[in-house]
Amino acid sequence: MIEIYGTNSPNVVKVYIALEVTGFEYKVHPMNVLTGDQFDPEFVKLNPNKKVPVIVDHDGPGGKPITLCESGAILLYLNEKSGGKLAPTDKAAYWHALQWLFQQHGGIGPMGGQLAHFLRFAPPGLPPYPEERYRSENNRLYDLYDAQIAQHPFIAGDSFSVADMAIWPWIVYHELHGLDLKRRSHLNEWFWRVSEMPAVQRAVAVHGSPITNAAVAEVDPDALDRFFIRGKYAFS
Repeated sequence: MIEIYGTNSPNVVKVYIALEVTGFEYKVHPMNVLTGDQFDPEFVKLNPNKKVPVIVDHDGPGGKPITLCESGAILLYLNEKSGGKLAPTDKAAYWHALQWLFQQHGGIGPMGGQLAHFLRFAPPGLPPYPEERYRSENNRLYDLYDAQIAQHPFIAGDSFSVADMAIWPWIVYHELHGLDLKRRSHLNEWFWRVSEMPAVQRAVAVHGSPITNAAVAEVDPDALDRFFIRGKYAFS
């Protein structure tokens, strides 16, 4: 049994997708990170970095429990545990898929997160530069993925892999982020094709739709300050 602590954020959804593809039995511990579940002392024991996702595999290496955080590491662990169900077995294709997994962690992940922050969470009255900067970079990445998928059916080649699992949950937010998916025909077709995969649909159903602006508006401002480490929670 694998236990997973998470919410419906992209970095967690990618792990749900991987779990559904591998077929491992898992149990979800829902976390509301906007209201501070990640600061609970028991959770901090699992991940001192106070972030989701976290998995606890009670049948880890050597039959002993293992606790892992960081979604990229979790995907690689699940790929190995499953005997290679999440990435190509051909060595060249495997490393090609991994480079796009790491590209997501340095690209659409932090860039999409920053765009979301300045669009949805930043205080009013800021100059337009931060939003413009991150919107421009996200548009560049959308174009990059569109060009990549123009060459083959999936991000890293001919098969669905960790690269697609990592990138797809970020593209889910294209409307909320004000990014035009339809003008990238290859990316648009890939997005909807992946959306129809049974494993992806089961993964999304774990927590449902992305967090809406209305839901964000209902969160206590002090809880948001704690989440973003700002105001009285900021480090000097």
